[in-house]
Amino acid sequence: MLFLKTLYEMSWIIVTLKPNQSQKAEENLVKQGFKTFFPKITYSFQGKSITKDLFPGYAFIYFTLWEKLVSINSTKGISRVMSINHMIPQLSDSVIEKIKKQLNDLNSRFLYQEPFKKNDMVTIKLKLFKHQEAEVLEVSNKQNTQKVLIKILNSTQTFWLDSKDLDLYSGI
Repeated sequence: MLFLKTLYEMSWIIVTLKPNQSQKAEENLVKQGFKTFFPKITYSFQGKSITKDLFPGYAFIYFTLWEKLVSINSTKGISRVMSINHMIPQLSDSVIEKIKKQLNDLNSRFLYQEPFKKNDMVTIKLKLFKHQEAEVLEVSNKQNTQKVLIKILNSTQTFWLDSKDLDLYSGI
């Protein structure tokens, strides 16, 4: 929840960043002793791990002294401190913690999933075979998918499946 506090309380403020200056701004703020939060998301694309800003052009700074507002505005990589109707919106610690928790959950979902191995027990997520258990008999990689030879209903079948369409069988 976004709300305004008195000017003497410690809280998080939002800054806008100059284009493609996220890393530089973060480095410069940390050098000045500011506590920062530059939310980033990590995902896999074509077998490579990619990290990008969750809110491109925006970051959060934990702010304690209003006298330092000028130094934030003049930091390389920072465009300006965000304000609405000449007031600086402030976020509580609980809001930032919620964002961090949701970001951790999101990142763990999008991180590269290890390929399945021979003899792994899996559950299929595709609609036709949803929740069907299967055994991986062979795996070979091709264009971000895995050729999975599975034994299903006592019959061996070959499917090209994306690893996101399979879950390791949990036995529950």
